[in-house]
Amino acid sequence: MVGRVQGRGWNIAAAASIFAACAVVGTQIASGAGESAESVFVSITPCRLIDTRPGDDVNVGPRATAIGAEETATFTAWGSGDADSPCDIPATATAIATNTVAIAPTARSFMTLYPAGVDNPGTANLNYTAGQAPTPNAANVPLSASGEFNVFNAFGTVHVVIDVNGFFQPSDDVGAKGPQGDQGPTGPDGTDGAVGPAGASGDPYRFDPADMRDERWELDPAKPATIGPTGDVPHAMVTDGDVVYVANFSNTGSSEVTVIDPGTNSVVARVPVDGYTNDLHVHDGLVYVAVGHPDGVSPGTVRTIDPATRAFTGTSVTVGVIPAGMTVVDDVLFVANAASNSVSVVDLASGTVVATISVGASPRGVARSATDVYVANALGNTVSVIDPNDLGSGATSITVGLGPNDVAYGAGQIWVANTNFANTSGESSVSVIDPSTNTVTNTILLGEPTSPTAVAFDGTSVYLANYYSNTVDVIDPLFQTVVGTIPVGAGPWGAMFDGTSVWVSNSLDNTVQRILPR
Repeated sequence: MVGRVQGRGWNIAAAASIFAACAVVGTQIASGAGESAESVFVSITPCRLIDTRPGDDVNVGPRATAIGAEETATFTAWGSGDADSPCDIPATATAIATNTVAIAPTARSFMTLYPAGVDNPGTANLNYTAGQAPTPNAANVPLSASGEFNVFNAFGTVHVVIDVNGFFQPSDDVGAKGPQGDQGPTGPDGTDGAVGPAGASGDPYRFDPADMRDERWELDPAKPATIGPTGDVPHAMVTDGDVVYVANFSNTGSSEVTVIDPGTNSVVARVPVDGYTNDLHVHDGLVYVAVGHPDGVSPGTVRTIDPATRAFTGTSVTVGVIPAGMTVVDDVLFVANAASNSVSVVDLASGTVVATISVGASPRGVARSATDVYVANALGNTVSVIDPNDLGSGATSITVGLGPNDVAYGAGQIWVANTNFANTSGESSVSVIDPSTNTVTNTILLGEPTSPTAVAFDGTSVYLANYYSNTVDVIDPLFQTVVGTIPVGAGPWGAMFDGTSVWVSNSLDNTVQRILPR
């Protein structure tokens, strides 16, 4: 999932059946075209390349507005940038060394800087919360072949200031490394230098430093916590940057969406739903809810909740039977229909279904990379791939493990949670898909019986909610191995990262657990 933090979950009964210039020589910098060349670093007098704040006295660059939720802003680094920047960066530069500052964020969020024209890597260069003081961080940003780079913001709005202190460029005159010389004698100790100026303020603490010194960890708003009771059988979760929404399923056909305040770790609202709530998705200031019909066989709907009123608003869109996972690409909603073996494509501007695409048996979790939409088919043991720019070509298929129930994008890979519900004595697994080739490059075996029902990425690690073992596995995406296991409640079904914590819904004890990322 790009630019969004999202959880997955659905009907548990149906499932049972079915993250002045000087040069330094020898640095390898990836170019915008994906190539790598021997480079030198050239330092320059620090200069301001971008400042999105409005006003003639502060604004620098092509825009004077904050970067919105899920928005990717593209800027030019070469020359003097896009406008009135004093920076003089040559067209030979392949990367820039920056100090990047997030200013006036309106929600808990994160920022990613990466070359234009390539996939969002799914990592975070800056993390911040609503109202937080200006948050700086150093970042070396590779440029595209045309000298451009992207700035992505996940939630809310935020202004960005980017100062450049140097750039990397290819070196045409770097010779081969010579032999190491003999170590010279130790020189005399030098005199102490003058005390330097005070450094910039670091990131603000999550709570009062005095309480931290007194080890009052119970006051930490991001501390691990168990929250409940929610509604019956909590599963899918999503955040809008301020609160967490939890989908709850009831066998009576009357469900609800629970609203949790992360600041107090408490349930602050409950939104009744006539039908089975299967998945949630946040887009453009609204919470989209996939609702199965109460009779379980008629077409379901997608409805919207207004976060301001915490009530349903607007008209519903009729989709397939038992709508499950959802994702959005360019104001187009993709909805997996578990009992129709299809994906409904909804134009959000008109609120109409513009295409219905056949996929594998019992499609559940849905995620997107920078180019494609991926659908986990729980009874087909496949993942369907849809090109959102070529809906007429339908879906292609990738064979994965047994019972794929959820799918997520992170660290440049697609991660598939294979539950193996049909054979609890067998081994569960995670399939790793390379989105550039849409082939399985690795299968991570998890042992038996774990049955991962959900997968989430926090910018660093991959998390699996294991329904049968009542645990969360932590996977290192670089080495693609399990590096930790966290005990949670009974029947964990959904997993989500909100920018600070990993959230897990425990479907058998009607609670939601908040754990710190590993």
